[in-house]
Amino acid sequence: MAGLLLLSAILLLDATVVFSHPQSRSSIVGGEDAKESLWWWIAAIVRNDYPTTIYCGGTLVADTWVLTAAHCIDTRMSRYSVLLGVHRLTEDVTAEKKFNIVKSVIHHKYNDEDLSFDIALVQLDRPVRVLGVVPYPYLGDSKDNYEGPCRVAGWGRITENDPLPVPRTLQEVAIPIVPNDSCKKSYPNLKPETICAGESGKDSCKGDSGGPLMCISKDGSDEIWKLAGIVSYGRGCGRAAFPGVYTRVSSYRDFISNNIKGFRKGIRKSRKA
Repeated sequence: MAGLLLLSAILLLDATVVFSHPQSRSSIVGGEDAKESLWWWIAAIVRNDYPTTIYCGGTLVADTWVLTAAHCIDTRMSRYSVLLGVHRLTEDVTAEKKFNIVKSVIHHKYNDEDLSFDIALVQLDRPVRVLGVVPYPYLGDSKDNYEGPCRVAGWGRITENDPLPVPRTLQEVAIPIVPNDSCKKSYPNLKPETICAGESGKDSCKGDSGGPLMCISKDGSDEIWKLAGIVSYGRGCGRAAFPGVYTRVSSYRDFISNNIKGFRKGIRKSRKA
């Protein structure tokens, strides 16, 4: 999306051909209902006065920490809550699934003009405990070579102008990685700390900001889901020449580990895309 930087998950501005402020993103275009509990560690950040409308997404990476985009951080985060383990935003949310935000940490180099270093952490008011479930995805690594389609998930818009309809079920879609050299043709100021993904009719969109881009990385004969990117910005949604741009997680492993005491990367069982 182009035009003025838009941090709200509610409004969408018309794009122009040349832009200086990338458009933040918010739902899934061309997707389908995600299987319940499969990506349970995907977080929904919602305003307390609009609890069934997505503001931003995120990913649980430790017992009390959610990884998201820096442009999702408001100066009044007390107005927001984090929902975890929720499949449909309009369903009744139990107290166990709703968390208050006690702290937010934005990357110190974040620039809201071009959305560089678009990464942040929010700390929850208590640990997330789910028996029998290993909650954390592996973080992307610089040596990873992602093969096959990746997946992006969220509760954002399903087209540039259409919100996800009630009951607002979590959506996911398989999308290909677009090499940065090719992606720079669409986004000349693209930074190396980003990763591009998407194709015509399949993309993240308005309301998916901060959510996860998950890719399979091969470790010998094993296939492991890794958190490769964080939804950051793009021009339009699902446009053929303009894939989505994601913060490249492998570039920020130190930022994550330096801010989470005792951080350890988590594990997910492998699953074919």
